[in-house]
Amino acid sequence: MISRCPNRPKGMAMTRENDAFRALFYPRSVAVIGASGNPSKMGHQCMLSLREIAFPGRIYPIHPQEKEVLEFPAYPNLNQVPGDVDLAILVVPAAEAIAALEACREKGVKGAVVITAGFREIEGPEGVRLQREMADVAARGGIRIIGPNTFGMVNVHARLNASFTPIFSRLQPGGITVVSQSGGVSHLIAYQAMDEGVGLAKLIGLGNRCNVDFADLLPFLAEDEETRCIILFIEGQDNPRALMNVLKTVALRKPVVAMKAGSTPFP
Repeated sequence: MISRCPNRPKGMAMTRENDAFRALFYPRSVAVIGASGNPSKMGHQCMLSLREIAFPGRIYPIHPQEKEVLEFPAYPNLNQVPGDVDLAILVVPAAEAIAALEACREKGVKGAVVITAGFREIEGPEGVRLQREMADVAARGGIRIIGPNTFGMVNVHARLNASFTPIFSRLQPGGITVVSQSGGVSHLIAYQAMDEGVGLAKLIGLGNRCNVDFADLLPFLAEDEETRCIILFIEGQDNPRALMNVLKTVALRKPVVAMKAGSTPFP
C-alpha cells in the first residue's frame, strides 16, 4: 500500500482521495516504460533523471529488447516486473501509449507521468480521441496522470525526478511548489531557482491535463507539509469557476501566486 511509502512526509493526511497523488509524488517504485540505453532517447534521459537524483526506491526500466539500462535490470513488459509499481513514466509513441496505460491498470499502478506527445495538443480528431481513451483507461484503474505532453515533474524532498531533464536533480529542497501548463516556463523557473539558490518543493508540468488540473491538485498541495507556498502558471482553463472556488479555500491556508498567460502583466 502507498501508505507504507518511506518517502511520505509525516503528517500527510491518509485519505482515500489522496492515494493516487501519493503514488505520483511519493512512490516506492517507478517503472519507465520506453526506457532506452540510447542517450539520444527521452527514455534514456528519464532513467538518468532518476539515477542522478538518487531515487531511493526501486527503478524498473521497461523495454522489449534491452537487458539492462544504466545498469538497472530491464523487463520486456510491465507484467514481468516482480514487485509492485507505484508510478509509471510513459515515454512511448502516442499510438502505443493507451496499451501501455492499460498495462499499468492491470498492474495496479496508481500514478503515471505521460511524457508522450500527440494527443489533444495536435490539430485534428485523432489526438482528441487518444486522450479521451487515455482518460477512460485511467478512470477504470483509478490512475492519476500528469500529462500527456509534459516534461514531467520533480518532488525534490522525495528525491524523485520524473522528468526528461536530469539537471533538475540539482534542485535544492525548499518550500515553493510550481505548477505550470508550460514546460518552457517550468524550465525557466527551475534554472533560475538553481542559479539563485532558491529551494523548491515540487515542480509540476501539467501538460494536456488528462485528469489532473490545477483544481484537482491544489487540495493535495494544501495538505502537503513540504509545500509552503504555490506558484501557478496558467495558459487556459476549461472550467475557471472550479479553479477559483478551490483557490478561495487553498489561499486561506497557503500563499498562492498565479500568472495567467496573455493577461497578467510582467512587472
